Amino acid sequence: MKNALLFLLFFAAVYLIPLGGRPLVTPDEFRYAEIPREMLASGDFVVPRLFGEPYFEKPVLGYWMTAAAFSVFGVNPFAVRLPAALGTGLTALFVMLWVFSAMHDRRQALLAGLMYLGCGMVYALGVFAVLDSPMTMCGTAAMVCAFGYLQRERPASVRAILLALCGVFCGLGFMTKGLPALAGPVLGSLGYVLIEKRWKELFLMPWLPLLFAVLVVLPWGIAVHRADGDFWRYFIEVEHLQRFSSGGGSQHPQPWWFLLPFFFGGVFPSALLLSAGAGSFRAVVRRMASVPLYRFSLFAAVLPLILFSCSSGKLPTYILPCFPPAAVLMAGFVACALREHQKSEKILRLLFDVCGCVAAAAGVLTVFFCIAVQSDLVSGPAGFAAVCGLAAASGACGAAGGALLLLSRKRAVRVRLWFFAAFFMIPCAVVPFFISDALNESKMPSGVFGKVRRALDTDPERLVVVTTPALMHAAAWEFSTSGIRLLDAVGEMEYAHLRAKKENRVSPLMTRAEFARFLRRKEREDVLYIHWSDRPSADIRDVRPASVFTTSEITAKYYPAERKRSGAKLK
Repeated sequence: MKNALLFLLFFAAVYLIPLGGRPLVTPDEFRYAEIPREMLASGDFVVPRLFGEPYFEKPVLGYWMTAAAFSVFGVNPFAVRLPAALGTGLTALFVMLWVFSAMHDRRQALLAGLMYLGCGMVYALGVFAVLDSPMTMCGTAAMVCAFGYLQRERPASVRAILLALCGVFCGLGFMTKGLPALAGPVLGSLGYVLIEKRWKELFLMPWLPLLFAVLVVLPWGIAVHRADGDFWRYFIEVEHLQRFSSGGGSQHPQPWWFLLPFFFGGVFPSALLLSAGAGSFRAVVRRMASVPLYRFSLFAAVLPLILFSCSSGKLPTYILPCFPPAAVLMAGFVACALREHQKSEKILRLLFDVCGCVAAAAGVLTVFFCIAVQSDLVSGPAGFAAVCGLAAASGACGAAGGALLLLSRKRAVRVRLWFFAAFFMIPCAVVPFFISDALNESKMPSGVFGKVRRALDTDPERLVVVTTPALMHAAAWEFSTSGIRLLDAVGEMEYAHLRAKKENRVSPLMTRAEFARFLRRKEREDVLYIHWSDRPSADIRDVRPASVFTTSEITAKYYPAERKRSGAKLK
């Protein structure tokens, strides 16, 4: 019970408390916030839309989760990020259930859950509003069920139920982000079945999960096809086949090795605990090789990594489903080392002492340095004070975490593991609240847009925002409008642009000449033109804005329908 409470405290401090501590980051967080907002505004929960246009890059379940969070907690950054955080926490629970059901060891199961939550890549995506964490949750649950089915000692009825549940979770994962959700359970099961030479399973195992996955997807799949017949064509052809195989023409083209540094770097700081087996690596690996759980986990971690590396388009977020089985392997390695070799405890104690000393010393020095340069903050470059505040907060948290580790020197290793967790928990819970002022407006423009919105005092329904692809998601979210037009560049709205032209509708894309004619109309909506301050704006010489809002990076020009308002400048 005590360990469960400590685990919940760790999860709340690292993943829940920081969610509302910083503004949304462009473009991803604003995109995955704006689509559910438009769902709630329009009442259409079948077809995902961005700026009122069909947006078919992802299925609908992730947007439903965010819309549900909006309904409960309001439309705010905390609710936007909550599905990712809860998905991460549930994934950790599935990892613990997986380990406990196979090894019947509560401590090892708890260690696996903590090591998953302690992976840098898991943390980065668990407090960031993207769909990879909920998708990984579904994939991990499917892996747990698939592995449970492959254990022959279970009754046939239980194995059938597990296989059906595997299909349900695969269907939910597909509805979150598509076929990548199936990589872990499918490839993990395939590799395990082949290495075990259980050839019959190749023909018997797939059908029940496939049936239940189809049953889960089918209601919405039929509904979205009836509402918009082009969804499935675009989603399968463009978002899967072209992205995987179209070479330099795909989105995010990268070399084959691109994902490897993110995987091997993303398992830290949890991977520091692997030093426990430094003196007995071969013996521990040989013992682990005889355990079915670790064989399955190895395939579930490595084969999807290879598959995603073969894709022509790559993003670091793609490999998040590899981390739950990796956490199972890491926890097994540490647990096996601690059980079999007495030197492992000494190595971990040395690790904790070194981390504590380094963190305490570096933290204290950082805080004193920030205090020493405090007198230069006023005359320093723009943003220097905010960066210095972030550094001071990070240094103080590091010093506190290091002090905790050093004060726990006489405690048992399993107890010091919690202090090691607190060593990372403190900065994760505190530092995000100091990040927003230290980053530039281009990544977190909410502060600038909020000032403009309050100064305009206009109805969002009559406001047309003309902007660039990089700022379009943030503008739509901050001004609560789907009336977004893009000047000279269409970005990820290319499909919507081509489709609007084909259907003889107004396209989101607007040329400079069209923008000038739009502003010269006698009867029109209010117009807000937002662009980068260091880039030239549209050449409109005979139409002057009523208000100009300028900051260090962003400029917003306001053209009201009634041109009797006095100009203003906001710095």
